Amino acid sequence: MRFSWLSVSGEEKLHSHVLSIENVDRHKGGVYICTANNRVGQPASSQVVLHVLCKYATHIHI
Repeated sequence: MRFSWLSVSGEEKLHSHVLSIENVDRHKGGVYICTANNRVGQPASSQVVLHVLCKYATHIHI
């Protein structure tokens, strides 16, 4: 069985049954599609939405 993950933005592509993202920031959030293929019949796909919660630093310029 082969697995792959692809972000809808096309920036992330992983080949694992686990979605593991390093150095996560707000730009890594979004829709990810997992595709599983066992070469019997059609591949199966499912999507998840990754929400990245972060605090923003406040900068005041005078």
